[in-house]
Amino acid sequence: MTVPTAADRWLLERLRYWQERLRLQDWEIRAFFVSRAEMDARARPYSMAHVRMESSPLGGALIDYSPSRRYAEIAVLAPGSDENVWPPMTMEEWILHEMLHVLLCDWACPPCSLEERAQERVIDALVGILLPRPSHPLP
Repeated sequence: MTVPTAADRWLLERLRYWQERLRLQDWEIRAFFVSRAEMDARARPYSMAHVRMESSPLGGALIDYSPSRRYAEIAVLAPGSDENVWPPMTMEEWILHEMLHVLLCDWACPPCSLEERAQERVIDALVGILLPRPSHPLP
């Protein structure tokens, strides 16, 4: 068994924080770091009876979840793996973004549909509301 790193502990702490804040305690949610190659491999759709959210080719996270089982896995791009993520968001913003997919999973839309694009915009707006960026960056 590997010893959790400081980044692993931070990821778990933020996951638990947002799980409680979004009132998703009835879900079993796992989050873990992956390399860019692992992220790309995970982006392929599964044939099992659950929902897979596609990540953009440069996305910083993606989620795979099963509403019937109330189970979700969030793959987060490991720190230092790739600085070229799009849209440019902090790691916590990516975690929150993916957890909002769980919160809104009853309104899941077909991939690449107009509805899915609208849902992505709403989720991005909610991330900005729940986790605003400071107007004056720290020195």
